[in-house]
Amino acid sequence: MNRNIKFRVWDKKRSGFLHKIEEDCDIIYSDDRWYILGGYKLDNRYIMQQFTELFDKNGVEIFEGDLLLEDMTEEIAFHGGSSSLSVVKFSCGSFMIDCEPLYNYIDSKNPEKLPEFKVIGNIFENKNFLK
Repeated sequence: MNRNIKFRVWDKKRSGFLHKIEEDCDIIYSDDRWYILGGYKLDNRYIMQQFTELFDKNGVEIFEGDLLLEDMTEEIAFHGGSSSLSVVKFSCGSFMIDCEPLYNYIDSKNPEKLPEFKVIGNIFENKNFLK
């Protein structure tokens, strides 16, 4: 089984993501710390987020820290349902939203896609959605 292991790194000092981190650097985990080979330690300035290996309904990659909007079907909306916002977190060895494993929502016909969700931002650049 080949896993597509990817990361994105948020730089708190610059308030932005480091782009193409896997293409430009090798990342390792040792002694309870992440390192970029070449001696750079990812300290408290950086926040590492992993790719879930899942995509939203539009084919956008889903990472830890992403904000997902669940689009309710017309039938659910007709009965008083509404769209809900969730944050992707890693907990208990799994990627979770609303205390439930993210993998519970996959499309059986396309096991890499979450057909009811779309990524609308992330916890760093879109804090206004979290209020």
